[in-house]
Amino acid sequence: MSHRSWFRSLPAGFLSLCLLACGEDHSNPGDTLEPPIPTHTLGGTVTGATGSLTVRNNVGTVNLAVSGAGAFTFPLPLAEGVAYDVVVATPPTGQTCTMANGAGTLGTSNVTNITVSCTTDSLTLGGTLSGLTAGGTVVLHAAADFASGNVTLTANGAFVFPVSFVPNTEYLVTVLTQPVGQACTVTNGEGDFGTTAINNVSVTCIDSSASNRDWQPATNISTDTDVLDFNGIRKPRVAYDAAGNALAIWEADDESSVAVNILWSRRPAGGNWSAPAKIPDWIPPPLDPAIGEVRRDPVLAVAANGNAVVAWRETILLNAVMASTYTPSTGWSAPVFLWKKHPDMTTGAVDLRIATDAADNTLVTWAANGIIFYNRYTPGSGWVDGATVEGVGRTVSTLMGPADQPELAMNAAGQAVAIWRQATQGVLVEPHDYDLWSSRYDMATDTWTAPQQLEDGAGDLFYGKSLVIDAGGTATAIWSDYDGTRTHIRASRLVADAWIGPSLVESGNTSDTGFAMDPHAAIDGNGNITVVWQQGDISAANFVATRYVPGTVWGGQQVIGTFVGSSSPIFSTELSVAGNAAGHVVAVWTLSGCVGPENVPCPVDVRANEYNPVNGEWGAQDVIDKVYAFPGEVAGNASKPQVAVDAAGNAVAVWDQDGGQADGIRSAEFK
Repeated sequence: MSHRSWFRSLPAGFLSLCLLACGEDHSNPGDTLEPPIPTHTLGGTVTGATGSLTVRNNVGTVNLAVSGAGAFTFPLPLAEGVAYDVVVATPPTGQTCTMANGAGTLGTSNVTNITVSCTTDSLTLGGTLSGLTAGGTVVLHAAADFASGNVTLTANGAFVFPVSFVPNTEYLVTVLTQPVGQACTVTNGEGDFGTTAINNVSVTCIDSSASNRDWQPATNISTDTDVLDFNGIRKPRVAYDAAGNALAIWEADDESSVAVNILWSRRPAGGNWSAPAKIPDWIPPPLDPAIGEVRRDPVLAVAANGNAVVAWRETILLNAVMASTYTPSTGWSAPVFLWKKHPDMTTGAVDLRIATDAADNTLVTWAANGIIFYNRYTPGSGWVDGATVEGVGRTVSTLMGPADQPELAMNAAGQAVAIWRQATQGVLVEPHDYDLWSSRYDMATDTWTAPQQLEDGAGDLFYGKSLVIDAGGTATAIWSDYDGTRTHIRASRLVADAWIGPSLVESGNTSDTGFAMDPHAAIDGNGNITVVWQQGDISAANFVATRYVPGTVWGGQQVIGTFVGSSSPIFSTELSVAGNAAGHVVAVWTLSGCVGPENVPCPVDVRANEYNPVNGEWGAQDVIDKVYAFPGEVAGNASKPQVAVDAAGNAVAVWDQDGGQADGIRSAEFK
């Protein structure tokens, strides 16, 4: 018989008794239920943390994110008698943390005495010194949030400041004491530590001693002997690369057509000028070969490695801005368009300006139809196409009202600032109330900041402007304006995003017929600024100069060139100023040396003077060329002088020498 059948055969009463017995509690009457084990929380305090961190209880591997300094508690309570082992799993960035009371056994109360103490890791700041002469000493200063210090160097090579720096803070390295006879400049000396050490600060020293240099006899770079081609060579520009190679460009009429070309010549360091050659024509060629291109007002920028960019106005067919790039190995590229004028526009491009940085990024700005435009050249990428849509370009400013006369400055790091003359917004007819405006350029984003007013000109025309920028991005604008009685030289500094000033630069300008005008500035590697301008009255005039040292005020002015007699010739003079990182500054200008019968000026010659950074003085002015050296020349006049200064303090000047029936480009070296 199966078990199931047997169970079914039992009497009903027996089944009832069985069920009752099965449901009874047969435990010991003295037994009771165990109470739950008490639990408590686990936590403590974090001190010194500058950011978030993670703590972990290794027993059970429970992580807890802590936002920073303050109390913390693990969210899940633990039972009494359970072991715990709390450690710092991830410290705050740039910090090291130690643990106290992190391990133990949970007792009969909450644990609150775990202590996490965090301290900031120290970072080092250093780099490389080069160019220091034997026996020389240079002292560098590093300033940062919460720390600063000096390092004294007596030999070239790697260096490290003997100071600990805090992560995520800004730093600035400057030259505190220059070596005797040298000037040292800092590259990569400003930035943010982040969480890693900095070792790419570069300090380069070059000669700044008093020179025994002198102007060498002037020579011809290019000569035009076409007697029917009056003043056929004009507007030279010149610049050096880091190795002392000089490059010159100029515009020249084409003898076989009405075209105007851009010619160039290069003088290797210690060598002679090459035979003039033409920058290539645009491809495809012009519609009418008999007309050709008319290229005007070239501007030139030369990078440290010798690469160069030249831009110009093409005026007869396309009313465009064009450019070509140069490398010493391949020469000039075919020209490209940066911008084209739309037929509906009343004016084309004027006032081209150009600047380049240490990475060969180049900016060109200009004014057209009352708007400030720009274009940018990036090595490997080229220009942004400016030929696709006529009249549409990349704008620096979108302010209402006519804008013109831009000035541009850029430092080695690619920080750039532009200033320009802006008519009162909404005023579209003469006379304008002119103001000075500015914008800062961001190389990383290829954008300009919103325009910012620099000076309320109150109707002024501004008689000359100049703009420089230091290695840290602080810009200085210098200009001449009219106060209702006479013209003055004023200056203002753009620190971060705010203009400070303006301040009066010149002194002694008190005559009712007095004037101070046409300022030109140069800046050295330490941010010192030298400004040269013309100042005088109806009876006499001078070329004068002054200096600005960061952290001080404008210094006293010094006469560097004179003209006695009627001041009228000085109004037609032309001035150029250039300097190098060591502080050498050279000024060249054109001036009639006398006034003949009936107040007729004598022929115009070229003059120059040098600022010595060692003794802080200008020398005596030199007449560097008054020889009329071109065939058929009669009582020649010099014009459009330009000067460049190389890293060693040598200089080269170029100018247009017009002889009436023949003309050309002349050059003189200061070495």
